[in-house]
Amino acid sequence: KATWNDSWQHNGFLQLAKIDISNNNFSEAFVLIEKSLIRNYHSHSARHLKTITLRKLKNYTAAFDCIKDSLEIDPFNFTCIFEMYLLLKQTGENSKSDETLKNLQSLMRNAPNNYLEYAFDYGNAGCFTEAIELLQLYINGNDDPYPIAFYAMSYFAAKNGDEQAAKTFAQKAYNCKSDYCFPNKLEEIKVLQYAIAANPADDKAFYYLGNLWFGLRQYAEAINVFEKSIAINPSFATAHRNLSLLYFNKEQQPGKALKALDLAFSLDKNDARVLMELDQLYKRLNYPIKKRVEILNEHHTLVVQRDDLYLEKISLENSLGNYKTAMIMLEKRIFHPWEGGEGKVVRQYLVCHLELAKKAIQENQFDTAVRLLEAAEEYPENLGEGKLLGTQENDIHYLQGCVYEAMGMNEQAIEKFKQATEGISEPVQAIFYNDPQPDKIIYQGLAWLKLGHPKKAEKIFHRLVEFADQHFNDQIRIDYFAVSLPDLLVFDTDLNEKNKNHCRYLKGLGELGLKNYTASANYFKETLKHDASHAGAIIHLDMIDFLLKQKETDLNKIKIN
Repeated sequence: KATWNDSWQHNGFLQLAKIDISNNNFSEAFVLIEKSLIRNYHSHSARHLKTITLRKLKNYTAAFDCIKDSLEIDPFNFTCIFEMYLLLKQTGENSKSDETLKNLQSLMRNAPNNYLEYAFDYGNAGCFTEAIELLQLYINGNDDPYPIAFYAMSYFAAKNGDEQAAKTFAQKAYNCKSDYCFPNKLEEIKVLQYAIAANPADDKAFYYLGNLWFGLRQYAEAINVFEKSIAINPSFATAHRNLSLLYFNKEQQPGKALKALDLAFSLDKNDARVLMELDQLYKRLNYPIKKRVEILNEHHTLVVQRDDLYLEKISLENSLGNYKTAMIMLEKRIFHPWEGGEGKVVRQYLVCHLELAKKAIQENQFDTAVRLLEAAEEYPENLGEGKLLGTQENDIHYLQGCVYEAMGMNEQAIEKFKQATEGISEPVQAIFYNDPQPDKIIYQGLAWLKLGHPKKAEKIFHRLVEFADQHFNDQIRIDYFAVSLPDLLVFDTDLNEKNKNHCRYLKGLGELGLKNYTASANYFKETLKHDASHAGAIIHLDMIDFLLKQKETDLNKIKIN
């Protein structure tokens, strides 16, 4: 019926041809393939099937001509090259067949999915012997084969009625390493379901099917087969890890997620990725910072294996006020940019330099403060990324102004305070790392105070509070094309709750600028109650003491007409 529709005639006739080939009706299949080619002359699949039918009909001359035409259209038509190999072998031209085979293996690059795709093309046409032979070429060229290749061979052998070969291939599949096995084809569902039916004790087949269902967003099915996998083999760490993600993100069961991930790490304490994910789960569950640091210190050899995990350790040291430790850790490593990591290394670099500069100012170590703030303006090469065009540095300029003011260098102080007032002053939700950050905006207001313009400053501070009140109950959605989110997205975050906490933080900043220090501290503490790792709240809670000590210089503000 599909062939009645002009748009579907190519594929409709192609599928009908596959049915006829499966039933050994090669002449009928040939007629249908010709109709398919009328609608899509360059179709790889149709040309492959045409070659198969001509070979089965023993019309070798026409088969070779079809292959020649097909390879002129596309020299990488792997199945036509394989058909040439079969034809040459069938016609007794062994030296040419060997040469063709070597050429094919070179072109296919030992990539398992190249072989699997075309093996399934054979299998869908009922050519199970050819499918097995093609996959055997892949197996012969690999010391560490992809397990699905063996599972597919087992499935094809069973379809061919060879149960003993099917069992042998299935056992070889089970013996393969499970690392990086991510089946994703619809045909692989049938293959793995057959493997499970043939051997219900095959925990790996359950696991691979779980990966496939997970990738296809069939989460209930994924959970079901992962649980069956660990019921057979409770020591399968990665299956526990995958269940943790599903329990947390899809079933909203954080307790089960933590138990599963703790178990996964206990089963394989050499897996740095799982340690990173476990720390992220601790972070989402609001574990105390000191506890997280203790755990990472216990596994230092794993921490240094990953940039993201190493950086998380740096951020924790900064949050504990161990800024020199964080600075030394940053200096010792060459970081490599990664998707989703934009701005994160630079952020920690700025935190430790600015906080040490504040401490130096309070201790009247002005030369040290100047050096630290100048370093904050230049990102060293080992951080792995440069400064974005238009980066706001209100905090750096404000602190530089404070240093020069304390040193009696009023002209330089005025210049820096002026620079600190520049840029965007309207707060936003700050979802992406390059959005204007509210902890930059507050320094604009603090600079206006230094310049003797309290009304301009108060307008900024009040706007922070007003924005927080206006947007506290917003419904937040991440844009479909969102990139460079400021958090790792291993475990889902309640964006509405995250927004509420952001608004608490904004109110804390606003009240800080308005010198309502008790209210400010309360908002920061409330922010930290919901997110113990909120760096901005930690830093600006400490900022209260810095501003109180700055009061003495406020009495002699630099006046500007």
